[in-house]
Amino acid sequence: MGKTLKRQRAREAQVTAGLRLPKRQKGAPKVAPAAPGVKAAAPPNPSFLVSQALAARDWGAAVAQLDAMRAAGRPPKLGAVQRWVRDADAAGDEAVAARIICAVLRAAGAARTGEAAAAVAGPAAAPSGAKGGGGPP
Repeated sequence: MGKTLKRQRAREAQVTAGLRLPKRQKGAPKVAPAAPGVKAAAPPNPSFLVSQALAARDWGAAVAQLDAMRAAGRPPKLGAVQRWVRDADAAGDEAVAARIICAVLRAAGAARTGEAAAAVAGPAAAPSGAKGGGGPP
């Protein structure tokens, strides 16, 4: 047996020695403990849920998820916005498509509120009474 294999077996023995399970107390539920290194399931990504709803042609669920994203202040990525607009265009009914596109644009614009939106829009969008309004002094 080589040195590397010997070291590997020694490490495995140390790991397995540390994994001995405690004795279960009476009345405790028979649930296996989570294995070390295994992460708990993360909640699904809201963008993924919107994409799933649009693929299933569940327009109401898609709009609800988009509203939840906007409320949480989590703007979608540009590629997701493009895909959702394309899916909304495929909806067929103009009223439904307009409702979905409106929700998509509101969710995408959720990050740009207040001063951030004014900075992106430039001085022309600032109110006339504000500093740097672009008007004559």
